[in-house]
Parts: sequence; C-alpha cells; structure tokens
Amino acid sequence: MYRRSVVIKLNNARNCAEFWGAIRFFRSSTGEVQNKRTHFKILSHSQICSYVRLEAGILPLSYHTIKSSLHWLRKVVVMPPERYPRVCLERLIRLSRSPFCELKFNWMAQLRSKLTPSGSDFISGVVPGVNLNPDIAIAMSRLEAWMATCDLRSVMSSSFSVHYKHVHNGTLLGPQKYLVHNWPLHNSRTLAQLRVLGRNYGRIGGQLIRLSSTELCPICGCRAMDDLSHFLLECPMLVDPRLKFLRPLFESPLTGTAQLIRLLASEDRAVTNRLYFFLLEAVEVRDLITSV
Repeated sequence: MYRRSVVIKLNNARNCAEFWGAIRFFRSSTGEVQNKRTHFKILSHSQICSYVRLEAGILPLSYHTIKSSLHWLRKVVVMPPERYPRVCLERLIRLSRSPFCELKFNWMAQLRSKLTPSGSDFISGVVPGVNLNPDIAIAMSRLEAWMATCDLRSVMSSSFSVHYKHVHNGTLLGPQKYLVHNWPLHNSRTLAQLRVLGRNYGRIGGQLIRLSSTELCPICGCRAMDDLSHFLLECPMLVDPRLKFLRPLFESPLTGTAQLIRLLASEDRAVTNRLYFFLLEAVEVRDLITSV
C-alpha cells in the first residue's frame, strides 16, 4: 500500500492517467482519494506521464492491462477442451497465425504485439493445455524492465525539465527515497512539485505560483528568465526569505545550477522544510508585488 501513498504525495499527477490508474490498481476507493485530496492544494496538470511514473516508481497502465490479460490467458489455456472460453481461445490462436490476421480484431495478436518489443514472444507458440506460468513470469519481468527503461530514456532525452535528469537517483522500479519517508505531507509534496517542474510552465506552492522559463521575471528588473533557478537562488526581490530560510543550505563555491540540483536531490527533511517555508514567504512577496 506504500505505493498509493507515494502517488498521493507526488500530487503532480492529478490529471495524469497514471495517477488514477495507480489508484485503481492499488485498490484505493474514489472516496478515499477525494478525502485525501482535501488535505492539499491542486498542482499543475501539465506534467508528462513518464516523469510522474519515474518519480513515483509506477509502471504504465498498459502494463497492468497486459498483466490482467495474461492472468486470463493462464486460466483459459488449461480449461477443459469443451469449455467455451477454451474453444474461443483456440480459434483466436489459429486466426492470429494467419497472414491475413488484422491486429485490431484479434486479441492474441494484440497481446503478442505488446510483448514482442520487450523480448518476449512466447505468445506465438502458445499451445492449449500447456501450463504458461513460467513463460508468463519471465515475460512480465522483461516487460517491467523494458517499460521502466523506456520511461527513463524518454525523460533523459526530453526538454520538458532541464534539471530532473540530474536529480533523479536512477531507480527504475521503485519510488524516489524521499517519497517513502514518513514526512509530513507538505514536506514531500513541496519537494515533488519542485523536482517535476517543467521548464516552460509550472505551478508550485499552496498559492499556485506560475513560473515560466520563456518569460521574464515579473517582480524584478533584472530581465532574467522566470525559471526555478532564478526564483530560488537569484531574484533580488526574494532576498529576505532566501537569507532567512535557504542561505544556511548553500555551499560555496557551487554554481547556481549545482546549488539547485543539490537542493532538489536532497533527502534531508530539514532541507525540504526550509524550502517549504521559503515558498510560503516568497509567494506572499511575489503576490504583493504583482498585484500592485
């Protein structure tokens, strides 16, 4: 059940299919999700699914669909020959081996097409009446590794976030460590929001502050881009909350980018606590200036 709490902490996935898919497959009721959502503000709905999956350590919905399909196949293939599901399966197998088989009309052909990229092709040789448990176990293991690797490759080659590839710890089949710590929700949520923030548009903090690396900072005259690095480390209008909360965390002679990566990669609760209180005060300052 720890995975469910991880996804809820991440929160960036509110409008991401992976979030609701994870909730569904981790057996959490909609009512329970609604109750938990009352404890935190809604975050950006522009997150890319691969970032959400990699951060929370969950697999795509297609993985669960394939797993459910193989579970059904495992049961039907050993049914008595006179059972109707077995009869239908045998016909599907014969049709899937035909050169005229259309993928959209044949379930076995669809399943084979989903497993083949991960290196599993046992579907082509399925024989009714044979136990498929060993083959299915190997296929699911390969599928897990392949899907996680695809997500990692997608994130590393994406321009959505310039810093995430440097703060992710390389874990493929598990959540980032800070998400499984028994921290207050505001601590883990703050760090998750900052880590998975996009470069072109993002919202962080309880006040839904908007940052965009394609626009100039609206509160200072430095003509600097309004990105996360400027907001946390450079903006002169936020110097007071920065000195109050973040200055003790800075290590010299690291550059601004290195400082940012070190903060976001931290697994220290004290660091995330300081980030949280900095955001609260910085949002107030920013709102005050932009409202004038």
